[in-house]
Amino acid sequence: YLHRTINAVMKYHPAVTIDPQYKMNVVVSQDGENDSVANEIRAFVEWGRQKKIGVHHMVHQKEDSQPGRLRGGMHAISPYVILARHFEYALGKVFDGSAYQGDRGD
Repeated sequence: YLHRTINAVMKYHPAVTIDPQYKMNVVVSQDGENDSVANEIRAFVEWGRQKKIGVHHMVHQKEDSQPGRLRGGMHAISPYVILARHFEYALGKVFDGSAYQGDRGD
Protein backbone atom coordinates (compact mmCIF):
# COMPACT_ATOMS: atom_id res chain seq x y z
CA TYR A 1 0.00 0.00 0.00
CA LEU A 2 2.77 2.46 0.91
CA HIS A 3 4.64 1.74 -2.32
CA ARG A 4 1.50 2.35 -4.44
CA THR A 5 0.70 5.54 -2.57
CA ILE A 6 4.21 6.96 -2.90
CA ASN A 7 4.30 6.06 -6.59
CA ALA A 8 0.97 7.85 -7.12
CA VAL A 9 2.26 10.98 -5.36
CA MET A 10 5.43 10.89 -7.47
CA LYS A 11 3.36 10.51 -10.63
CA TYR A 12 0.63 13.06 -9.88
CA HIS A 13 2.38 15.69 -7.71
CA PRO A 14 1.56 19.13 -9.21
CA ALA A 15 5.28 19.89 -9.68
CA VAL A 16 5.39 16.90 -12.04
CA THR A 17 2.01 17.11 -13.78
CA ILE A 18 1.36 20.86 -13.96
CA ASP A 19 4.41 23.04 -13.45
CA PRO A 20 7.72 22.67 -11.58
CA GLN A 21 6.84 25.90 -9.74
CA TYR A 22 4.21 23.98 -7.68
CA LYS A 23 6.53 22.84 -4.90
CA MET A 24 3.98 21.70 -2.32
CA ASN A 25 5.52 19.89 0.65
CA VAL A 26 4.70 16.27 1.33
CA VAL A 27 4.79 14.89 4.88
CA VAL A 28 5.11 11.15 5.49
CA SER A 29 4.41 10.03 9.05
CA GLN A 30 5.71 6.54 9.84
CA ASP A 31 4.10 4.69 12.75
CA GLY A 32 6.86 2.89 14.64
CA GLU A 33 10.20 1.54 13.50
CA ASN A 34 10.23 -0.72 10.44
CA ASP A 35 13.30 -0.82 8.23
CA SER A 36 11.51 -1.71 5.00
CA VAL A 37 8.99 1.11 5.51
CA ALA A 38 11.78 3.55 6.39
CA ASN A 39 13.76 2.54 3.29
CA GLU A 40 10.74 3.11 1.05
CA ILE A 41 10.24 6.55 2.58
CA ARG A 42 13.96 7.41 2.31
CA ALA A 43 13.81 6.67 -1.43
CA PHE A 44 10.80 9.02 -1.66
CA VAL A 45 12.68 11.73 0.27
CA GLU A 46 15.58 11.39 -2.18
CA TRP A 47 13.15 11.74 -5.11
CA GLY A 48 11.89 14.94 -3.47
CA ARG A 49 15.43 16.28 -3.15
CA GLN A 50 16.05 15.62 -6.84
CA LYS A 51 12.82 17.42 -7.79
CA LYS A 52 13.42 20.18 -5.21
CA ILE A 53 10.15 19.25 -3.48
CA GLY A 54 10.05 19.17 0.31
CA VAL A 55 9.38 15.58 1.39
CA HIS A 56 9.48 15.33 5.18
CA HIS A 57 9.68 12.04 7.10
CA MET A 58 8.47 11.81 10.71
CA VAL A 59 8.53 8.70 12.90
CA HIS A 60 5.89 8.23 15.58
CA GLN A 61 7.14 5.86 18.27
CA LYS A 62 4.54 3.24 19.13
CA GLU A 63 3.10 3.30 22.61
CA ASP A 64 2.28 0.11 24.47
CA SER A 65 0.66 1.84 27.43
CA GLN A 66 -2.95 2.54 28.27
CA PRO A 67 -4.61 -0.60 26.94
CA GLY A 68 -8.29 -0.53 26.08
CA ARG A 69 -10.80 -3.32 26.64
CA LEU A 70 -11.68 -5.31 23.53
CA ARG A 71 -14.35 -7.92 22.87
CA GLY A 72 -13.80 -11.20 24.70
CA GLY A 73 -12.32 -9.46 27.74
CA MET A 74 -8.89 -9.15 26.14
CA HIS A 75 -6.80 -6.12 27.00
CA ALA A 76 -5.03 -4.48 24.10
CA ILE A 77 -4.87 -1.08 22.54
CA SER A 78 -7.79 -0.67 20.18
CA PRO A 79 -6.74 -0.12 16.56
CA TYR A 80 -8.93 2.99 16.60
CA VAL A 81 -6.99 4.39 19.56
CA ILE A 82 -3.67 3.61 17.86
CA LEU A 83 -4.81 5.37 14.68
CA ALA A 84 -6.18 8.34 16.61
CA ARG A 85 -2.90 8.74 18.51
CA HIS A 86 -0.94 8.59 15.28
CA PHE A 87 -3.15 11.23 13.62
CA GLU A 88 -2.88 13.41 16.75
CA TYR A 89 0.92 13.17 16.54
CA ALA A 90 1.21 13.71 12.77
CA LEU A 91 -1.37 16.47 12.38
CA GLY A 92 -0.08 18.21 15.50
CA LYS A 93 3.42 18.33 13.96
CA VAL A 94 2.06 19.58 10.64
CA PHE A 95 -0.07 22.34 12.18
CA ASP A 96 2.54 23.52 14.69
CA GLY A 97 5.15 23.63 11.91
CA SER A 98 7.63 21.25 13.51
CA ALA A 99 7.12 18.69 10.73
CA TYR A 100 9.04 21.04 8.44
CA GLN A 101 12.01 21.83 10.71
CA GLY A 102 15.48 20.55 9.90
CA ASP A 103 16.60 18.89 6.71
CA ARG A 104 14.11 17.13 4.51
CA GLY A 105 13.98 13.51 5.56
CA ASP A 106 14.57 14.11 9.27
